Amino acid sequence: MKGLNSTIFLDVNEGEDGKRLVITQSFPSGQRTKITLREGEVGVFVSELLEAVSEMTGQVPPKQHPTEKVDSIRQAHPNAYTKWSKEEDVKLLVGRKSGLGIAHLARELKRQPSAVSERLRELNRS
Repeated sequence: MKGLNSTIFLDVNEGEDGKRLVITQSFPSGQRTKITLREGEVGVFVSELLEAVSEMTGQVPPKQHPTEKVDSIRQAHPNAYTKWSKEEDVKLLVGRKSGLGIAHLARELKRQPSAVSERLRELNRS
């Protein structure tokens, strides 16, 4: 894709840990910027990119079927939109009390950071 001041290249590479999408932006000065996404991150990236473009342009992004959106999110966060178990609640509370951050807990519990924050709020209310 050729833009006003740069060219963007999209490449799919196979690595030891699976496929990766590499997005490279090349400027006339020779400077390059790269973003590398693992296979499981692409769906979430696309969803968030569409939302950002919508905000920037004022255009409504194409509607995604609800199960497609959940499936896309679950690529990066396998436990997204599943019921929280008592074991997860304990891990969450113990981890937070020991000083672990939201992002760390989200990775450990395979959930979205926003879900971890909300669950902590719910548990602290009860």
